[in-house]
Amino acid sequence: MAQSGINISANVISAYASIRVDKSKGCRFKLDLSQDLVFLEEGSEISKASPDPFKELIDGFPDDACRYALLKVRYSTEDMRECHKLCFLMWTPNAANITDKMLTTSTKDTLKAKFPSPVTIIRMQSREQKCINTVIQTLYNLDKMVITGFQGKPVVLDEDSNEYIYA
Repeated sequence: MAQSGINISANVISAYASIRVDKSKGCRFKLDLSQDLVFLEEGSEISKASPDPFKELIDGFPDDACRYALLKVRYSTEDMRECHKLCFLMWTPNAANITDKMLTTSTKDTLKAKFPSPVTIIRMQSREQKCINTVIQTLYNLDKMVITGFQGKPVVLDEDSNEYIYA
């Protein structure tokens, strides 16, 4: 896909480094089209003390505008392994304008390239996808292991909906 020509702010790289070394749990980024820049959304950094960093992060996703987010996800598997992954969430809601969605998508690779270690990309486009199930299904597809815990809380696969929920 073609790159957008959008630049990445230094505070984005700084926020990434902070999450990577466990000084914070996550944050959101947004595009400023007037400056052709991706920057850290003010007040979006999730502290280490947050009881539910995933919920706190996605609650800040607007219904009609795109965002990126980084979140250090901690999960456990059925074989009792404790795993950590740095997840790169891309929120492109159906209600966002088409230009915003196109620039968000075309800037993803430029932004991801600024992160020195691998990140797991998780795409969310609707209110239904803005949940733990989207993240857990992506992690399951990578590891092929049943996930039994997410962010320190037990989860189970609901047989009726075939979705992960908090136990």
